[in-house]
Amino acid sequence: MDYEVAGGFVVEDKKLLLVEEDSGKLNVPSAVSEPGELSSDTALRAVEKITGTECEVHKYKSRM
Repeated sequence: MDYEVAGGFVVEDKKLLLVEEDSGKLNVPSAVSEPGELSSDTALRAVEKITGTECEVHKYKSRM
């Protein structure tokens, strides 16, 4: 089964939002894509879930 993980950088007032994983490592908010979901939508969903606020994508770069 193939799946894709996408994440988003959240920057406000020159501060970067990082989340602590169960392993103790810091990472950007991320989630596994749902079938047919765009990477940018996955990243947006992850950020909104963690922050609890409505967000928007300002820049998007595909890895392809």
